[in-house]
Amino acid sequence: MTLIEDPAQYVQSSGFAGLRPAQIRVIFKLPLQFGSYPHPLAYIEWFTPLKSRPDPVSGMFTTH
Repeated sequence: MTLIEDPAQYVQSSGFAGLRPAQIRVIFKLPLQFGSYPHPLAYIEWFTPLKSRPDPVSGMFTTH
């Protein structure tokens, strides 16, 4: 799992605001029948944005 910056929402030094949790599920290349693309692609599973405050019991940020 990773946090990815949402450029439309992210403000530097604002904690987790504007960051979206995501998980890379697979990295792959397209077959040649689809043309020549020089870079690998990734299938990303996006999660809902983090809540603005940590959970009072665990102290961890959770998703909505």
